[in-house]
Amino acid sequence: MAQEHKAKSTINTQLSSIQSTINDIIQEIKDINHIINLEHPTTTTSSDMSNQEGLEQMVESIKSCSSLDQFINNNKSIICPQAVDDNQSSLTSALNDKELLTMIKNHTQHMKLVKYDDFGSSSMLKPYQVKIDQVRLNNIKKQLTSCLRLASPPVQTIIPREFQNCLVSIKDKQMYLLSLKTMRWNHIQDAFKYEVSCQPNSIVYARGNIYVFGGKSSSSSSKYMRYSLAEKQCYVADIIGIIGGCCISVCYDGDEFIYLVGGDISDFNLDRVDRFSIDTQQFEHVGYLPFSVASPFTHLHNDTLYIMSGFDPCREPDHQFMAYNIHTGASRVDLEDRISYASCFDGNDSLCPLKDDYHQTVYVDPEIGILSITGNGQNYQYSIVDDKWTLMKDLDLWKRFNHGGCLIR
Repeated sequence: MAQEHKAKSTINTQLSSIQSTINDIIQEIKDINHIINLEHPTTTTSSDMSNQEGLEQMVESIKSCSSLDQFINNNKSIICPQAVDDNQSSLTSALNDKELLTMIKNHTQHMKLVKYDDFGSSSMLKPYQVKIDQVRLNNIKKQLTSCLRLASPPVQTIIPREFQNCLVSIKDKQMYLLSLKTMRWNHIQDAFKYEVSCQPNSIVYARGNIYVFGGKSSSSSSKYMRYSLAEKQCYVADIIGIIGGCCISVCYDGDEFIYLVGGDISDFNLDRVDRFSIDTQQFEHVGYLPFSVASPFTHLHNDTLYIMSGFDPCREPDHQFMAYNIHTGASRVDLEDRISYASCFDGNDSLCPLKDDYHQTVYVDPEIGILSITGNGQNYQYSIVDDKWTLMKDLDLWKRFNHGGCLIR
């Protein structure tokens, strides 16, 4: 009696396992059928296999079918009951994109959780896979982001009063602010977490933040800093996906991207053109320049980067003027008959090379004109209309040797 009970117990366990497996398989077939036909899942139960008779009927149905399609056609009342009632089917709305994605996600999770025992050859049961074209999905995400940005009204950046209409000069970790209205300097102690030195063109202002890319030290060369004007707080993050370095020249396109040009790593100049997305805080490679260059002055106009006054490997100012199209990668190189130690762009159609002082940092303000900042009482303002340089009465007592900075308007 005990042996008979033990034998029946084993049989009952196997029958229960078979019943569960068949139910899982039928449920998977139903899910896949709903996904393919864009149909809502039904609330009706599948075949009645709660007893041995129902199980035997389903096993016989499976054995009598030579293909999955035949099994589905022979068991429509189980697999797709809504197709049985034409009237109901006509009233059933199709899945929308969100519902379809949810069904695919749930079914993928179901396939990961439900495992089938393969009693025969290992090739009998091969798991289904849901493959996602990640490249296409990422492109769709980018297109959606672009569409939303175009459709949404531009966000007005609120600049705190103390930063409005000022020139920013940065040295080491300190930030110096020159009010363009009062011509008075203010000072913010330890504004940045890494020292900013010997990289005057690696600093740019964009959307309420001051960005500094790379640095001279090994700890800062692979980092970028973002100083939030609203929060008065410096944030540090890794430069990922492109080369870091120091002496990088940067410029802002006025929309989403900050372009990074040239630079230096271990006394080797770089020929790279990369860019940083303000929206995603991600870096990506754009192309290469015809020559390597460090600490150039870079300006963007009509999809073209104009690159002037960099340094060759011997650390002497070169005579090269380069233009690089950010979309086509086309470039040209012109040799100047004079050395330009600095340059500035009026934001319209004029590029101004300067050669008087090797250490000057130059800014252009549409109202004030060109500002040459060397410090120690030697800051000058140039009037384009009068074609005249005038000594600024800003009482600047600091030497601004290779100070970097930016304008905030």
